[in-house]
Order: sequence, then C-alpha cells, then structure tokens
Amino acid sequence: MSDGLRLGLIIDEINIFEKWGIRVKDRKYLKPNKKKILEYLPHSSKTLDFSEIYGGPSYEERSLQYTLNLIGTQPNRIAAEFLDTEFTNFIMAKPQFKLIDELFDGYYFLAEVRTGTDFSPLFSYGELTVVFNAYPFRIKVAKEGSPYWDDYSILDYYQEVEFTVSGTKQIELMNNGSEIVYPKVNCSSPMTINKGNTQYSFPSGSSTSLDFSLSTGMNNLTVTGNGKIDFEFHKELI
Repeated sequence: MSDGLRLGLIIDEINIFEKWGIRVKDRKYLKPNKKKILEYLPHSSKTLDFSEIYGGPSYEERSLQYTLNLIGTQPNRIAAEFLDTEFTNFIMAKPQFKLIDELFDGYYFLAEVRTGTDFSPLFSYGELTVVFNAYPFRIKVAKEGSPYWDDYSILDYYQEVEFTVSGTKQIELMNNGSEIVYPKVNCSSPMTINKGNTQYSFPSGSSTSLDFSLSTGMNNLTVTGNGKIDFEFHKELI
C-alpha cells in the first residue's frame, strides 16, 4: 500500500478494507499521560512524587481516533447507513482486541471501543468517527531475538534469547522498549535466575511470573541449572 488512505486497519485479524471496503480518511493519536502519585506537604510549596515507587513510570490509557470513509454496496447514503450499522455493531460488541494500524508496521495495539461512534451521511457515502481506548503501549509483533531480518528496524536491538546452561551462566538481556516486560521463561529443566539480590525459581517447561520482569535497558542475570533456557517477550513502545 503506497499512500495513507490505503494504510488501513486490521481489527481482531479482520482487514476492514478487504471485508467492507472501508478506508481510513484521517488518524489522530494521543500519547498516553503519565500517572502521577503526588503528596502535597502541608504548609509548604514542596511536593513529593511517589509515581515511580515500583520501579518506573506508569501511564494512563491512550486514545486512537479514526475517521473512516464508508461506501456501501451502492454509492448512496442509504447503503452507507446500512454499512455504518453493520460495522458499528461489529466493533461495539467486542471486548479488548488486537488492533493493527498498517501505518505502524510490525506493531499492534490492544484496544476497545467504549464510546458511541459518530456517523455523518454525505451525498454518496458516509464518514464514521471511531475512538479506540487502548493500552498505553504499542506492542511489537515479532518476539525479541527473531532470526528474521525483516523483523528489525533502526529502533531494534538484535540479541540472543536462548542459552545453554551448565552450572552457572551470566547472561544479558536488553529491553529497549518503554515499559517493563514479563517474559515467558522456557526451561528444559528446573532453573534459578538471580537478578540483583533477588532469586527466582522456574520449573521445567514454560512459565511466567509477575514477580520476574525485565526492566528497561540492560538486565544482568545469573542463571543456575543444567539444560536450555530461553526468554520469550515483545518490546513495547509509546
């Protein structure tokens, strides 16, 4: 696709241009706001900021607004209104879903439509304004450590994510996204991972722990065990 109008949307794996002929006329992206936890000291102009008490900033949801061109089975207002009804029911009935905007090659949003759509009938077609409430970060489709050249851009960092351990091994994992991630850890046998002063235990097989995360930047880990271990995670960007 060569122009902005042809860079469309894929909603829950359905390409809306291929299914309904719906094109994107206009896009508006609002970056997420930071969540601030502020304590105002009495009788003082000073403010204490506890926003990063858990290791980093947190963010509110973001809004993605699209104006879509709707042309029904016939080039008239009635056909466009029928298409508006069908498409609006389709997106409003869904809980949070994967939203791919082809403008952001290789990434997707987790989004949901919560507010009513705005349809404007015109002479031979209609325009529909849709607001998606989305998770603050766009998520890279390809896993970190992908072996495919096409999965990389100047924003990416190539690294190994699979290691053979015999006793104890020092490894480094880079999270060059904007948010901490919780990797799936795949072990051929039980292993322990030390990050800083904390030790985490992982059984044989695949598991994810909400206690074990990769901070933004370089993560220095010490793995103890015998066998193979790999880390499965996806970069997240604002």
